Amino acid sequence: MKLLPYREDVDVFFVSKGYRKGERFLTNELFGDIVLDVSDRKEVRGVEILCASAFFNRVGIELDFLRRVRSAEFVFTNAEGNLSILIRMIDSVGVQKSCAFPLLELAALA
Repeated sequence: MKLLPYREDVDVFFVSKGYRKGERFLTNELFGDIVLDVSDRKEVRGVEILCASAFFNRVGIELDFLRRVRSAEFVFTNAEGNLSILIRMIDSVGVQKSCAFPLLELAALA
């Protein structure tokens, strides 16, 4: 079974880079409804967004698009303690959408 980025039954969006050889999961870091999977090399290897339909709706990405997403990737940035994530998605017909958001501001809103 192929893992799709968005699971409507639990309203969770998930994207992972996987782990490199010898790298292992260490912990989760929580920022409101955003969960980061951190490796033992202190690298963000996965992003989970809880209550995903409401989260993406706030940034202009509608539920219908989330249902069609077939691939996704993310870029995590830590610039002098300013944490942010960019997520790029492609749906089943090739439409691409992306959104970027700061993590610390989101945590303050939770």
